[in-house]
Amino acid sequence: MRSSNESTDPHHLPLKPAILLILTALAQQPRHGYAIMVAVREQSDGGVELGTSHLYRHLKKLLDQGWVVESKMTDEQDSRRRHYELSVSGRQILRSEMQRLQNILQVGHDLGLLDPVEASG
Repeated sequence: MRSSNESTDPHHLPLKPAILLILTALAQQPRHGYAIMVAVREQSDGGVELGTSHLYRHLKKLLDQGWVVESKMTDEQDSRRRHYELSVSGRQILRSEMQRLQNILQVGHDLGLLDPVEASG
């Protein structure tokens, strides 16, 4: 088992797009595998399609790193379904990656390469 310092080490950045999208899906709420695949597809506007074997290979790695844990949530429709959620260290690594991406986007904005973002609300 890795220490919490090792699991949030910035050397893990940048995250692969599929990993980033899985973590983002789980930051929203605990999900079972199929729901993660749907969320990833929606977040990427269909640009990332995770097959079952790829998803579970990524989840195993995320579980081993301690970034994701199995949720205690149960599924009334199918008790065999496993649900996953972000761990504290998973949320920290996701926050670090989002900050890294925000810094890159700020450079693009400062260089006039990005359109201004309109405030929603």
